[in-house]
Amino acid sequence: MSHPAAFEEIRENLSFLDDWEDRYRYIIELGQALPPLAEEGQVLADLFEGSRMGHDF
Repeated sequence: MSHPAAFEEIRENLSFLDDWEDRYRYIIELGQALPPLAEEGQVLADLFEGSRMGHDF
């Protein structure tokens, strides 16, 4: 199975990070760099509004 180049880059970057917290932080940063979710995709997010844990990364 072939993976997109971006997936391979992420995998390689993760392999350089020894600490699980560094890997976790890297994944969070990737998510924060994504474009905003389209409005039609936010319906489920609204259902879970009260369940956020309140972490500030």
